Parts: sequence; C-alpha cells; structure tokens
Amino acid sequence: MTGILQRNAPFLGKDMLQHWTDVLAVELALNAYDGPKPLRQIVELGTYNGRLSLILLLQAIERQAMFLTVDLRDHVDLDSPAACYLHLRAHYIQGDVFSRPIYDIVRHALRCRPVFLLCDNGNKSREVHTFVPFLTKGDLLGVHDWGSQVVEEDIAPFTHRPAPHIWKECEEIESTMRFWKVVA
Repeated sequence: MTGILQRNAPFLGKDMLQHWTDVLAVELALNAYDGPKPLRQIVELGTYNGRLSLILLLQAIERQAMFLTVDLRDHVDLDSPAACYLHLRAHYIQGDVFSRPIYDIVRHALRCRPVFLLCDNGNKSREVHTFVPFLTKGDLLGVHDWGSQVVEEDIAPFTHRPAPHIWKECEEIESTMRFWKVVA
C-alpha cells in the first residue's frame, strides 16, 4: 500500500506523525478489544501536536472512558477549535514520563482498568520497559513505529503476558502500529 495512506496523515488542517493506516489500526484494535469489561482509560505517551490525541479523546468519549496524554515537549495545539471544544487541555500533561511527578500520574492512570496504553513518545522502547510491568490481564498495549523504534526484543521480556492483538490486520494495511492484549 503506497501513496497518500503511507504519508503523515492530515487531520483538521495539521499533519500527524502517524499515517492513516495507523489511525485505522487504532480503530480496529479498539473495536476488536474483547476484554472482561469495556476499556475505562486510554493513556497516550507522546502527544506531539495533539491531532492523534483528538482522535483518541473521541474514542474515549464514545467508549465512556477517561483519557490522558503526556508529552515532554510543548508542540500540542491546545487552542484549536476542536481542542477547545473537546477540552483537550484538561487531558494533557506536559512533562517527562520518566520523572516524578509525571511518572506517578501515569502509573495512577494505568490503575483504571482495563486500560489502553499507547507508547508513541520519544523513547518508545524505554516506555514499554517502564510501563508494561504495570499492565494486568485485560489491558491493551499499543506502540507506534513498530520495527524501527520498537522491536521484538523490546517486547520479548513480557511475552508471558502480552499476546499479539490484530497483528494480521496491521500487516495487511501496512500500519506501523502494533498491539498486544495482556492475557495473564
């Protein structure tokens, strides 16, 4: 699959760092989620300009879940009409996810289960190693830039817990997103 679907996707006038196939993969992963209870929280590590955050916030609203997005850098457009209308500012924290108090806030958000954790910040491998141990049965993990910034070795220490979730679909649409459901 080439062309427009494999470029940074425009959304509401600004480009995301994700492709449309990645946005579709998130939709498919959330729709295929079959946990014991509906998702109660979506946590995004890596807000960038907030365009994917708006999509995830809409997903949270539709699923009656809470939403939190965190980024170290202040690239997020909190004053766009859509961000204002959806109150994105109330769900956004600027700070380092590896430093207190932000680390503690993320850990606390991960306790609202079941949770979908999306690692899409500047150090995805470290995010996976830091926060996956806090996931429990029924939680969902997603990573962006699979194969380049996150690889099998990053997930291997956790193979007894996360099971691949909609990988075939991600491969078919050539998404760089990958998902796991925590099964034990």
